[in-house]
Amino acid sequence: MVVLLAAAELFGVKVNKELDFPVMPTLAELKTRAVGVFNDEMAAARRPGRPSEKFLLHYMQLFDATTGRWTELKSSSQLKDFCQIYLFQKDSWSKESQGPIPSPTKPAFPPPPYVPTAAHSSPFRGADFSGNPVLVSGSPGSPIVDVSPGRAYRAGITGALATQPAPTPAYPAAVAAAGYSPPRDVIAAAAAGGVPAVVAADARSPSVLVTFSDKVNLLYSTMISDKPAVDEDAFRNLFRKTRLEFEPVTIAQLFQDTDSNKDAQVAFAEWERFAECYPTMIDAMYVRVRDSSIDDEQKQAIEDVTKVVQVMEDLLYKEKCSLNEAGRDVAEAEEQVTRQSSVVEESKVKERDAKAVLDASRQETERARQTVAQRAADVAHGQESQARQHKAHLESQRQVEERRYVLQNLVSETTAAERRLAELRKMVEEQEEVLKQTKEREEKGAQTLEVTIRAEEAANQSLEESKNETQLALDRLCISEQALTTAQSREEECGVTHLQTREEVNKQYVKQEECEQEVRVQKDKEAAAKARHEGADAELKGKQEELKVIVDANATHNMKRDEDEQREKPLLETEIKLRRQRLALEEEEAKLRTEHRSFVSTTGRV
Repeated sequence: MVVLLAAAELFGVKVNKELDFPVMPTLAELKTRAVGVFNDEMAAARRPGRPSEKFLLHYMQLFDATTGRWTELKSSSQLKDFCQIYLFQKDSWSKESQGPIPSPTKPAFPPPPYVPTAAHSSPFRGADFSGNPVLVSGSPGSPIVDVSPGRAYRAGITGALATQPAPTPAYPAAVAAAGYSPPRDVIAAAAAGGVPAVVAADARSPSVLVTFSDKVNLLYSTMISDKPAVDEDAFRNLFRKTRLEFEPVTIAQLFQDTDSNKDAQVAFAEWERFAECYPTMIDAMYVRVRDSSIDDEQKQAIEDVTKVVQVMEDLLYKEKCSLNEAGRDVAEAEEQVTRQSSVVEESKVKERDAKAVLDASRQETERARQTVAQRAADVAHGQESQARQHKAHLESQRQVEERRYVLQNLVSETTAAERRLAELRKMVEEQEEVLKQTKEREEKGAQTLEVTIRAEEAANQSLEESKNETQLALDRLCISEQALTTAQSREEECGVTHLQTREEVNKQYVKQEECEQEVRVQKDKEAAAKARHEGADAELKGKQEELKVIVDANATHNMKRDEDEQREKPLLETEIKLRRQRLALEEEEAKLRTEHRSFVSTTGRV
């Protein structure tokens, strides 16, 4: 015994059922069983007054417990005992909502008998016009299948389930965000070059046999789905859907022939008699309804893929604009780096100039210091010379005073000698020699005094010159000190300027690095935009190829359909003509029989 867990959403509620099989089923058997179980569940859960709706399977996904992700179920080899499967509906009254998958329960109704075959074919013998195998009349307990198209709302789980990760669409995230969900089975089958997955069950599953009775039931269900009873309008609608281009009079005549009790409605028994009379038309109607469903599915697939292509073209255009913008940003960033490099070079030149000015200022300051030192030495030498001159001047003054004192003494002595000479004339002879010697000494003293005075004057002049030189040296020293102060101030200013230029160079270096980093970032963005553009372009080309395959398949299908219908037209006309002839013959036969009975009753002949 193999148990598979199948979950789906019915009327906004998540349902999880246990499906048991004697052996591991094929995908066709799994789909058939799951559709039957959920059809029963929908019938049991449908509220009064709600329109009839069947469970139409779109595709299935399998939860992989090892990776914790949902993957599309494509082969029965993916199935394992007690694996969790989620079924997406093709048509639903509302979009599926996010929610937890509940614990599994047994189906409310027992499954039909399982009849294994060599190919594990399905025990269900019918199919609806969307290609889903269903129970038909003849299977135990199965009602007539409602094959109404329903309301075409594309369903899908859009977020994570509470207990398990949600299945995610296989097409691009940008397309999924736009709200489009193309039918994957159609696209996948068409892209693989095979028959699209929307063909009827007998084409997709050759082991499923559609009997003539099934066709009669399905066609009657098609008429019933439009109106509560099969009146002449519903009868005409069936001919219009099947593209049987008969004259209105012919269709009206067929309806009157079918409505045997003349209640303006065709009962199922009357429809069965019509099918017995026109088997070729029933087969043609069935095939045409099936082909119409296939055509509708293919057109819907073309419309969906076209929308996807349009969205992807818009996405590609946006990515191209983003790529161009990234290229412009890169060019602008590189230009900014170039400008910043020029600014850095200019800052370097300014720094070198400021450093050269600073070095020159330092040299000038050093020369000023040397000049100040030299001027200070000159001042010290002048002061020393002035001190020596002053000392010599004082010595000359002292000698002058001494000579004056000596001269005064000599004058006094001369005066005393003259007085003594006057008094003691008699001592003239004795004192003349003394007087002569005294005068000689006086003259020598006067000469010495004169020489001393001239020496004093020379010393005074030398002292004045020394003072002048000292004052000049002091003035030069002040000028040199002022020059030194100016040079030091200029050196400080140059140092500040050099530091400012260095800081500016460092700032420019930092700014250049930021610009280079911005270039790298913009290049990374450009590379990412280019990768997205290439990916979007590749995906667009793939979708365009898929669209071309589907369009070609639809064109081929319609061409074959038109050819078949053209070949069927004379056959159907011949069948109607033959039926008319047969009815005429039967009426003639009935008339002859009536006349014969009347003749017998009148004449009494046997």
